[in-house]
Amino acid sequence: MKRRELALTLCSMVPLSLAGCFSSNDSDDDLGDNTSEETVQSKTSTMDPEYSLAILVFNGSGNLQTGSMALKHDNKQIYQKKFGLEPDDQRGFDTGVSDTGSFELQVESNDRNATFPITVTQEAIKLGSNYQVVIDDSGITGAIQE
Repeated sequence: MKRRELALTLCSMVPLSLAGCFSSNDSDDDLGDNTSEETVQSKTSTMDPEYSLAILVFNGSGNLQTGSMALKHDNKQIYQKKFGLEPDDQRGFDTGVSDTGSFELQVESNDRNATFPITVTQEAIKLGSNYQVVIDDSGITGAIQE
């Protein structure tokens, strides 16, 4: 499934193994208000015009999680998004990143933060890999999801 078909529906999502399809309309109505703002400074497509890195965020805590994420490449911020997630809620965010390379994802939520290195490889592009972020009572974790 190509991610440009981006009205995507989150399906078969399990908090620690987000395999299957997902969907994101990347709208600004995360919680029915204006808690979501997006900034995308660079959308390139030198590898596969149908691929772009998606970040999947899951709230595994028992509390509302509000926060933001920022994606950097070469110390420049290329994507920023604010979010609000109810307990057991999940969202997919299309970053527009379609190049290979090294990136850094910073996630802040409810006074906690974490930074994750992300390497987008030709193989990740071929597989349509996403990056999964789980926010739970023990902290914020992240991993590549193929």
